[in-house]
This record gives sequence, C-alpha cells and structure tokens, in this order.
Amino acid sequence: MGMLTAMYAGVNGLNVHGKALSSVADNIANVNTHGFKSTRVNFGDLMVHALTAGGSVSSNVGTGSRVLNVQNMMTQGSFEGTDIPTDLAINGSGFFEVSNPDAGNNAGFFYTRAGQFTMNAEGYMVNPLGYRLRGYNVDGDGNVVQQPTDLRVRVHQTDAIKTENVELSINLDAEDEDEHKASEPIDPTDTATWNYLTPVRTYDTLGVAHDLMTIYQKIDRDSYPAGGPYPTGENNDVSPSDITGIWKVAVYEQEDGTFDNSNIQSPTTYFLHFDTNGHLVGTTTGLPDSGDSYESKNAFADGLNTLVSERAGEIFNYTAAGADQEFVSSVEVVIDPATWDASGDTFGVGSTTYTYDNFATTSELVGAINGNASTSGIWADLASGGTTITLYGNGDSAVNVTTSSSVTATVTGTSLSEVVDAINNGDTANGTIYVTGATVPAATDLYVNGTTVSVAQGTTMGALATQLETALEGGGGDTWSVKVIGQSIFFEANQVGTAYNVDLSSSNTSSIKGLKGDKAAGGMDTGTDTRVTASVDSDNKFTLSHTSTGLGATVEIGTNTLGTSQNGADFSTWVQNTYANDGESQNTTHNDSKQPITFLWKDETGAGEPQEITFDYKPTGASASASTQSAGASEVLYLFQDGSTRGTLDSLTISDDGVITGNFSNGTLQILGRIFLAGFADAGSLERNGENLWSKTRDSGQPNINNPNQGGMGKVQSRTLEQSNVDLAEQFVKMINYQRAFQANSRTISTTDQMLNELVNLKR
Repeated sequence: MGMLTAMYAGVNGLNVHGKALSSVADNIANVNTHGFKSTRVNFGDLMVHALTAGGSVSSNVGTGSRVLNVQNMMTQGSFEGTDIPTDLAINGSGFFEVSNPDAGNNAGFFYTRAGQFTMNAEGYMVNPLGYRLRGYNVDGDGNVVQQPTDLRVRVHQTDAIKTENVELSINLDAEDEDEHKASEPIDPTDTATWNYLTPVRTYDTLGVAHDLMTIYQKIDRDSYPAGGPYPTGENNDVSPSDITGIWKVAVYEQEDGTFDNSNIQSPTTYFLHFDTNGHLVGTTTGLPDSGDSYESKNAFADGLNTLVSERAGEIFNYTAAGADQEFVSSVEVVIDPATWDASGDTFGVGSTTYTYDNFATTSELVGAINGNASTSGIWADLASGGTTITLYGNGDSAVNVTTSSSVTATVTGTSLSEVVDAINNGDTANGTIYVTGATVPAATDLYVNGTTVSVAQGTTMGALATQLETALEGGGGDTWSVKVIGQSIFFEANQVGTAYNVDLSSSNTSSIKGLKGDKAAGGMDTGTDTRVTASVDSDNKFTLSHTSTGLGATVEIGTNTLGTSQNGADFSTWVQNTYANDGESQNTTHNDSKQPITFLWKDETGAGEPQEITFDYKPTGASASASTQSAGASEVLYLFQDGSTRGTLDSLTISDDGVITGNFSNGTLQILGRIFLAGFADAGSLERNGENLWSKTRDSGQPNINNPNQGGMGKVQSRTLEQSNVDLAEQFVKMINYQRAFQANSRTISTTDQMLNELVNLKR
C-alpha cells in the first residue's frame, strides 16, 4: 500500500510541476506584453486520513501535492517612454476602464493596465481592440461633467478671443536728450517727433489682427507746469515736485505701412508720469491743469496741421516758405478782356472747361460757372469793370484754374495779414449759401435745420440774411449771426463754447445754392479773459497766442486746400476759426497705471464694438516689474496680450491627474476631458480575459472610481507605457527548479516500479 502511495505522490508531483512550468512559460511568453501581470502557481500537500479500530483518526504518509491556485502578481512594472501623448501608464494602483462599443449597453466594462490608446475618427480614445477608454467629458462651456462615459474629444477648434488687456513692462531712457514741447504732436511717420515705439498685435472678436503702435515722446520738463494735480503714487505721498518725467503716448493702428487712429474712440493720447526714483506713478489723459489747446482740424499748407498749444500763453510760430504760399480765403482770377476774344480760347474751373466759342464775355463765363455751382461746389462773382472773377469753394471742392496759352489770367489770394485780421476780429463762419444775383430771382423755399423759410422774389441779400437769422434763433435770443459777403451768406454761432449744425437746402437750386454745413461753433468772445490773438511780422512769421486763464479752452484752426495755381503755388482757404470753452479740466487720472482705450475698428468686419483694451504698465503690480524711466536704452522687458485668432487642435497633453488638455494653433489651451481610474479591494482576484483585459469577480469587489492621484489611485503618465512585471531571471530559476522537481518525481515513479518488480519476484 505504501509503495502505491509513493507512486501516486510522484504522479501528483508531475502534474503540479507541469502546471508550474506552464505558468513560467506563460510569463516568459508575455515578457514584452505591455501591462501584463505575471502569475505564480501555489502548491499544497495532500494527506490521507484513516480511522483506527478505536475510532480515532490517524495520519498516514502524505500522498503528494496539488495546485492550490494560480495567483496574479499585481506588482508594478517598469516604464517605457514613447513619443505618443495618448500612450498612458499608471504609476501606482488602479486600472483603466474600457467598454466594447460593439457589445451594447449591457456588456459591462473591462479593466486594463495596458495604455496603448489612440484617437479614432469619431474622437473616441480607443485601445488596439477598439475598446473605448472611459472618463469624464466636457460640456459646451468647457466644464468637466462628473458623469462616467466613453471619453470623446469633441472640440477641434476654438473661437477667436478678443484682446482685453495688454501688459507692458518697459524702460524709457531718462538720459534721452531728444525732448519735445508738450504742444508738439506725435507724427508716426516722422521719427523726429518721438523717441520710442513699441508694436503689439491685438485681435477683435472675429480674430482679425490689428497691429497697434504705442509711440512714446519725452516731454521737456519746462513744457509742463510744476503745479498739480498729478497721479497719486501707491504710497499716496507723491507731490508735484516728485514728478521728474512725463512721456506722452500716442496709439495708432498700422496697416499696409500707413498709420491711422480714426478707429480709436478715446483717448488717442495719454501720459505716463514717473517720480524721482524713475518709478511709474500713474497715467493721465491730459497734462496737469492743462486743457487749453489750439488744434488744426484740417490741412494747412506747409504743415500747420499741428497741435499748436496745450497751455495758456504758449506761442506757436509758423513761417511761410515764401510769398507764393499764403493763406487764401478765395481765388481771384483777373482776365485781360483783350485776350478773351479768340475762337478756341479756354478757361478751366475744377473739372469743367469753358471756351470762348460759347461765352464771349466774362459775364457770360461767370453765369456758366454759377449754373454748374450746385454740382461743382464752386461759385463765381464778377467785380465791377468786368475783368476780375472771384471763385468761392464750399469747403469740399477744389478750385483749380487753367487757361489756354492765349489767355492771360493772374491768380491772387488773401495774405497772412488778412488771416491775422480774421482771427483777431473774430470774423468766422461755417455754412454758406450763394444767391445768383443781387436779389432773389424767383420765389424760393429754403430749408434751414428742418425749418422752412419762404423767400419772395426780389428779396435782397440783407433781408434774406435777417429771415434766416430769425429762423435759426426761433424768434429770440442772440445765438446766430448771419452775414452777407458779396453774393454769399455766412452763418456764425455767437454763443461761446457751444457748437451748432447748419443744414441747408433749397427748392430752387438754380437761384440759391445750399451747403449742408458741418458745424458752426461758438465765436470768440473778446469781452472776457479768454482771447486768441494772431500776428505776422516782416519776415512773414505767423504767430498764434492764447491769453486764457481758464480751463478747457480750445481753438480750432481749419482750412481746405483749393488746389494749385498756374505757377505751382499752394493755396488754402480759411474755413473756420472757432473758439470753445468747456469749462472743465481735460485731465483724467489713473493711479493704478492702467489706461483703458476704446476702439471702433474702421474695417467694419462685423466684429463686436466698441472694444476696450486696457494697457497696463505694471503687469504684476510689483515695483520690480513696473515700467520705469531710468538711464539706459528704451526697451521692452515684458509684453503680453490676451487675445488670439481662431485655433485648430494641434495636439493633446494629459496630466498626471488625468486632465486632457488641447493645445490649439493659436496658442490657447482648453480642457477636453478627464480620465478616471478604477480600484478594487482585491485586484489579484480579477479574472483574466486575455487581450490585456480583466473583469471584476465576487472576490475582487466592485470598482472604486476615482481621479488619478486621489483615493489611493496612482498617477497617469503620458507618453509612457507600463511594461510587464515578468522577471526573466526569476522565471529561469523557477524553470530549473520545476524541471528538476519534475525529473525527481518521475524517478520516484520509476523507483517505486522497480521495488514492485522486486516484490513480485519474491514469489518466484
């Protein structure tokens, strides 16, 4: 009986070590299977128990061994780096949860440590079998929805982001010797008018790029007042004497090499103030106690289109290039009648050419010019003697005079002295009408700012002026003055500091030509302490000065270019010299060093307007990062703006806590989803399903869902795969041991067989 037991024990030994060798072979076969967990065969001994005659249990010799279980070894495998961001490894506990999209909703879920995921055409992250990785998706606002589902990346482009903030940390050279008067405007095309320029690209709501230029001009200290108020510093104890540097900043948009600020609603310029340590104190939209200014609204010849003065009493000198370049209020053409008598002689006004064949006299020529006045915007008047024709432009139409070679015409104009008289005497006007004759030739209705003025035939110019003035003032007050100059009627607003519109039209345009005036602003009041004066010296030097002691005074000097005379001299027409006093300081203080600017983009692309962009010269709020005025080159130390164009998805990054972030072509980042991990009370009791998949069992327990690096879960490592945890050296040692044990068990059987043979031979 004992020898048979030994033989059966040997057979059991062969069986268990055969299974053990199978486990070793399986481990070695999967040594390069990512996420594979090795197995171990656990043995147990077999005993035979027998009852004795007395009923007690006695143990006999053991009858061999058996396999108790095949244990899953859930130890951590080593890591292999890759270049694929969706290759994932778990450093620590937990499993990826995946679902089979072809098995329906009731198929359950599988678990794996193998993280070879890719994104399919539908945006799902799938393993090589097409099983979908589970996680949390995002809603339409980019917020993670904490509802487990198949992870799907749905966002492949992002909206454009409008620029709201521009952060600048710059140094402006305190030693720069190129200083400018406060009255000097910044001309972006003239480097002599500024010291430093910084470009910054911004974006509107449609992602259209707008290249802005912030241009810096160092102000001469003698050009701004010593008195306050100045921006208050962070410690609230900065006095006016502490302000040692002011820089004017102008903002322009550059497009195709041209500069334009018409798209800026407010302000187009502002000022940076620095203290004695070169620290930025704050910004203002005007100079302290400033607001008195002269500004040219239109184009003067030879560059008078400038900000003339920003403080009371400052003088701006303009020197004409020569006698041919004088300001003119009209164009007078003197024609020699002796030369106006040949067939084919021509006389051109604007784009129209008149010939002797049609108009044999200057009187007929004037009548023809006035007949076209309603469309050309140019009127003519014939002085006594019939040799001098005066041409008037309406402020928008160029008066160009041309003649044939046989016609002699002399062009003269208003001198600088006459302009000085106009300024000093307050002879201003805006909005005119022209009557063809000394009296109104036919009954006409005039429409002035919506009011109908019925004019009888034969009404004189003076009587017509009185009618119009009464209509404008509504029967009372002293708001308007209507003047007669030649055959033209001029409208002038009398009230200081107020601007009015004059909207003119006529029912009989052949008799009365109407001009829709832009604005007639208040004329100068010589009876107050606000006064603008002008002078011209023997060297043709033209000087404007201001004696106002109040705030907010503004003088607008406007002109309109008429064209070029025969000898090439430039002519300009004096259109308006108006005065306004708003009674308020134009100074706005921003103590936090932030300057908001409102834009109305001129391109009219359909972008949302208005768009406010705040320029912040203290990006972090720390003095070390704030803009400074210090010795050394002017330079940009930090520049950031928060807008961008529309972006397309370039790549993904996955953080160690499972957050999936999209990197878009416009440089923006957006959360696209989140991976979770599943943990089990006894992960070793999971059931192996092959293909690197596991499923839950009763012994493993239900999955515990948590974010990576939370609730005992490990971290997720992107661009990494977990290798198998098979130790080849250990497996080879086990293989040798199992092989020898197998051989020894086989020897047990053969030896027992020999002993049985000997026992049988005893009977022989």
